[in-house]
Amino acid sequence: LNYGYEFVGDGKLVIAGHVPDFVDHKRREIIEFNGTYWHKDPGRDRSRARDYVANGYRCLIIYAPMVTRSNAKSIAKKVKKFRELRYSPICVATCS
Repeated sequence: LNYGYEFVGDGKLVIAGHVPDFVDHKRREIIEFNGTYWHKDPGRDRSRARDYVANGYRCLIIYAPMVTRSNAKSIAKKVKKFRELRYSPICVATCS
């Protein structure tokens, strides 16, 4: 899967005090992978997404316990659909 997203989860990019996981600067899109350990509060996750939107980005939040070979295709489909739905600033997807 390579749609032009860069990993920035190491702190390379900070937006409104938040560090996103992946960003496509050209398309102004962010992808957040939220597992069950660090992201136990969906309300906080959506608040982060609203902060990204307020700063000119679209955001896809993917809830998945972990990325594995068995769910990689499902995740790729969610990302593809997000890129096609240009009218939606925040999308949420679940992959198990």
